[in-house]
Amino acid sequence: MKMNWKKYFVVAASICLGSQIFGALISILFSMPAQVVFWGAILDPADATPSLVAKEFLSKGTALAPPLLLTLLYILFFVFSLRKGILGIIGTVLLVVMGILFTFATRGEYTNPTRFPHMPALIFLVILIINNIFTMLISILGVLTFISKIPFNRKSISSTSENDNY
Repeated sequence: MKMNWKKYFVVAASICLGSQIFGALISILFSMPAQVVFWGAILDPADATPSLVAKEFLSKGTALAPPLLLTLLYILFFVFSLRKGILGIIGTVLLVVMGILFTFATRGEYTNPTRFPHMPALIFLVILIINNIFTMLISILGVLTFISKIPFNRKSISSTSENDNY
């Protein structure tokens, strides 16, 4: 029986999208700004408020979610990946790339899990690890989806190896 890697990829990508939205909401509600930002200053969690973290979500992301623009791009690529043909391939490739980038981008969030006054470190780490599992899974399952589409003719492979023994 052949595995339907595309089905598992879509499930993992859906859960990853849900975890991004959940992470943004949790981060805003518990005033959890991002520790790693690519431009501008880092907002000190002691100075953070839900409204400040919501503003940062728009441009810098939060401790548990990428910036809004990346989330919207993720949704677009996810919709593309559900299609057949070239759009499906492009969407899947771009989600694999985003999965890799999201996995590496969140590495800096692990450095100081006790920095949030309103969020216990253990709960923060559990949510972060679950997010990372699914960002890695979309990359792995996306690659497996492509590999499973490669046509292998087992009969021609086995007959070639039998002929090599003459």
